[in-house]
Amino acid sequence: MRSSGKASPPGIVEHIVDVLRALGPVEYQRFFGGWGLSLHGRQFGMVTRNEELYFSVDAALREELITAGCAPFSFMKAKGLVVAEKLYSAPPGCVDDADELCLWAARAIRAAGL
Repeated sequence: MRSSGKASPPGIVEHIVDVLRALGPVEYQRFFGGWGLSLHGRQFGMVTRNEELYFSVDAALREELITAGCAPFSFMKAKGLVVAEKLYSAPPGCVDDADELCLWAARAIRAAGL
């Protein structure tokens, strides 16, 4: 596990990385106002400053996450709402269930091309 930058990650980032060690050497780094999650140098997710987990998606994973009630990452800019369709929120309760977290993260890792 590594971190770039001087700020320490919130506990949720450390928890997620610890759980996801089962999938490989997951690392975190500062990513805009939150933290990016990557494996072998390829980002597959992020944790926002509000401590919300989002996964990188392909078309199939996007549909699964929509079915699970998840939404795309969005943020406000001066010109209005920006929606990032390549990132979808993790299913409710996913972070608190190690098996579910690993299952969804493995899907996101595949969607990210690993």
